[in-house]
Parts: sequence; structure tokens; C-alpha cells
Amino acid sequence: MAAAKPAAVRLAFALFTVADGAFAEDLDVDLGGLIENDPSLFRSVLKARGDDGPALEGLLGNLGGEYVDRMAASCRALRARLRALQGVGSERLAAIRDKCIAVLKEEARQTCEIARQMPRHDT
Repeated sequence: MAAAKPAAVRLAFALFTVADGAFAEDLDVDLGGLIENDPSLFRSVLKARGDDGPALEGLLGNLGGEYVDRMAASCRALRARLRALQGVGSERLAAIRDKCIAVLKEEARQTCEIARQMPRHDT
């Protein structure tokens, strides 16, 4: 969703509510990728849908198959998502922004801690 249109993003979020298995995971990865490309759109659609429950952690932290077993790369990617969310200052979206930031901070903390404990072979 590099050049996402709001209607497409709303549709993807709507599909997310009925998706399961691999399709749900693909949506997690695609919608999560929107965080860096258009964090304001991501937050506004998330807020409009009221999606701030348990699925939020997966949505924010699922980086996709290319990051499996690559903890240092995962750490960098999660921090990039965190910076993107912190960079948009809409007061209208402050509550969902703060919740997303809290979830991502914890996910990044855990991932980066694991990365620090592992031998340096992943990039």
C-alpha cells in the first residue's frame, strides 16, 4: 500500500474484520506497511473504525516474512514505524496515536533487546 488511497485502505480494514489465516496475516503486513508511507491516513482510518483492541499489536508489529529470524532488521523497521507515527501531530488523532506508539514502543523494546542478545549476522 505504498501509494494508498483512502477508499482502498478503508476496504482493507473492512476485509480485516472477516479475514483469517494467511489472508489476515497478509492484511496485517500490508496495512502495517502503511504506517511509514502515510501514518496520518493509517491513524485516521484506524480511529474511524475503532480498531484499538488486541489485534492492534499484530497490525502494528507484523513486518512480514522477510523479517522472520532477522531481529536487528526487525528492530530497525519497528523503530522506523514508531518515528513515522510520532511525526504526525494531529490533535484529532492524539488518542489513537498515543495507543499505537505505546504498543510499538513495547514491541520495539522487546525485539531490540532480543537483537542485542543475538550474534551479529542478520542485517
